[in-house]
Formats: sequence, structure tokens, C-alpha cells
Amino acid sequence: MKNNKIVLGTANFKKNYGVDKKKLKKLEINKIIQYSLKKNLIYFDTALGYKNIPSLIGAKIPKNKKVI
Repeated sequence: MKNNKIVLGTANFKKNYGVDKKKLKKLEINKIIQYSLKKNLIYFDTALGYKNIPSLIGAKIPKNKKVI
């Protein structure tokens, strides 16, 4: 399977962000992560300003994926 070159931004996983200034609930975050992994997404954007996103999603992301 060919690798996907899309990066999933995670800014609104822990804070109000985006067009509708919405923070996602844990269930929504889990669904997004599972769908992303199912579709072979490789990169997850977790900038320092995103408030501990790596700790929130890190355990859910396999080692062969990249948390950037």
C-alpha cells in the first residue's frame, strides 16, 4: 500500500481552534485517530503550543507512524 502524504493537525484536540473554535471530545479524537490509522496516515502534527497533545495521542499511535 502506498503511504499517505497528508498530515493530521491536532490543534483542536485540546483547545478551541479552527473555523468554529471548537475543542474536540476524547471520543471524537479517538475516532479521528482510528480512522487516520485505518487510512494509513503517517504524520500527526503536535506543535509545542498544542498543550500536551503527544501525551494525549502518543499511546494510540503505533511506532511506525510519526508524531511531529
